[in-house]
Amino acid sequence: MMKFTPTTLSLLTLACALFFCSSCCKEDPDDPNTDPTTDTFTLNVIESGLFPANAQALYDLAPVGFKVDPAYSASFPSNVDAELSAKGTSRDKVQSIKGKSLEVNILNPATQNLDFMDTICVYVQKYNSSDPRILFATKYGYPQGLRSLSLDMVDVDVKEVFNADSVTMILAGTKRAGSHTIAANAEIEFKSSIEGVFKVVP
Repeated sequence: MMKFTPTTLSLLTLACALFFCSSCCKEDPDDPNTDPTTDTFTLNVIESGLFPANAQALYDLAPVGFKVDPAYSASFPSNVDAELSAKGTSRDKVQSIKGKSLEVNILNPATQNLDFMDTICVYVQKYNSSDPRILFATKYGYPQGLRSLSLDMVDVDVKEVFNADSVTMILAGTKRAGSHTIAANAEIEFKSSIEGVFKVVP
């Protein structure tokens, strides 16, 4: 029978510890942040536009609690090719694209705010396409008096939308109770950060 001396036991203990540490430090293949075969890129979107001049008249016709859809929409270039080119890659290598943040701001007039709705939903859709739109971000039951609002992002892959030439962003919401106004040609802004993951080709 083999005898274990203090030296032998110490070596066995060290070997087990090294094996345990090695196992714990292995990279998770499902985590794009640790996968050496993937990298990320960022799309920063800043787009503004005007509510239609008849927005107030249309708003007045809607009952309280009614979903005004769309309240506003804007289309813009995705600029995905430029971002991917800077990373030395192309659209066909993109694995996923997800929203990281979205802020809705009222720019003008100074008296306008977001009180006319109590819930905001933002959808994205490939421009000029019959593809279904995708819920991108939301905010429910926000307080009154705000001109800027950071929305809660939906954990959804929007690769098919932002991996196209142009994107349409659609603002919808639920009419708030009380007397509220939408100034003619009020200016609204979307500020969003979107992150994509792409395959690295050696």
